[in-house]
Amino acid sequence: MAFNHSFKIYIPSTVDVNNTVDSSAAVRGCLSFLSGMFGGATAFDASGAWLSSSAGLVLEKITICYAFTNLAGKIRGRRAVLDYAKKVRDDMRQEAVSVEIDGKLYFV
Repeated sequence: MAFNHSFKIYIPSTVDVNNTVDSSAAVRGCLSFLSGMFGGATAFDASGAWLSSSAGLVLEKITICYAFTNLAGKIRGRRAVLDYAKKVRDDMRQEAVSVEIDGKLYFV
């Protein structure tokens, strides 16, 4: 069986836009969520930058959590992934959280 669809949630390492925080609990939560939805997940660290309307250029470490699925999983999981990203955004008091679905980026 081919798993040719993917979801990625970008977990920030800041709260209130640009205040650094330990995001390990958010990463564990995201990996648990994605594993529950799709059977497994992986994470990798990256560096990110974005232009905040309130704080200017924000440079931060991010963790990208992702899972692969088939078409049925994509259809079933899309709304749940977007809702989960909104929860991360709100919990970490961000202007937005990035979600990538099949290579297309969305700001939630």
